[in-house]
Amino acid sequence: MSKLLASTFFKSRFKRSFAVLSTNFKNHFPKAEVVKVNDLDAQYLSDFFDGKIFVLRVPGFCTGGAVAQALENMRKHEIIDYSNTVGVGKVKNFGMAYYEVNNESSKKFYYDQVLPSITTLRQAFYPFLSPIDKMRLMLDEQWNKGASRLNVGEGKMFIGLARALKENVFPHEDKLERDDRKAFSTVNYVTQAAFNCYLSTPDIGGALQIWNLSLDDEVYKKLSGDHYGIDRSLLPPPAVTIHPEVGELVIFHSRCLHAITESSKTRIAVSGFILYQGKENPLHLWS
Repeated sequence: MSKLLASTFFKSRFKRSFAVLSTNFKNHFPKAEVVKVNDLDAQYLSDFFDGKIFVLRVPGFCTGGAVAQALENMRKHEIIDYSNTVGVGKVKNFGMAYYEVNNESSKKFYYDQVLPSITTLRQAFYPFLSPIDKMRLMLDEQWNKGASRLNVGEGKMFIGLARALKENVFPHEDKLERDDRKAFSTVNYVTQAAFNCYLSTPDIGGALQIWNLSLDDEVYKKLSGDHYGIDRSLLPPPAVTIHPEVGELVIFHSRCLHAITESSKTRIAVSGFILYQGKENPLHLWS
């Protein structure tokens, strides 16, 4: 099927569903506030997780020297798609997304690659501090209860996926319980956030779009069908559109719909998630 026919089929399949289901949007943020800060601190993090801040932007989180060093090393590696999602790319040997785990074999592969991938990422930035290690240190220092890598019962998880994207990434939501149905009963969390630190950005496109909407599982499934995401024509306009800068850290509510526009060149970022379990609990990170 051609891309045009596939797009037409996708739209016709879900437009009728959206007309019925649009009233079921939930978790609407009353104000999509974007805040730029020089550094992360406990108050900004607390306000973010309380929903007072929609997006946190930290320009210059990764210095120019570290960015150049990492890109030089990463460009020696092939860019591949996620094992279960065509068109969503990553840098080979720089980690695996927990989203890719769909059976016992892939789960074993995920946990086997945790430490080698963390080491590979760290070495790519050497002699500079990687933004992932910097993030881990800052969260542990600033959050009263500390921060560490997530463990949902199988061991400590990987953090620091190197994503490489050029094509359009459809609106989607990242929710741990959709990747692992047992996770909520294991760790009992309130919400999760995503963070990206950008090493390469395009002159045209590559914008991060975020909707201040989150869908329940039934609505999300009906709108996305067998696809990982939802066609933009079925949604209202995004609440926020961000054009990231090289070296910038962006933290946003990943349980809200978000997408990336097509880029004029490959956009590379290192990324992860933060699990929030309330103010009296540690933060946990994974990719």
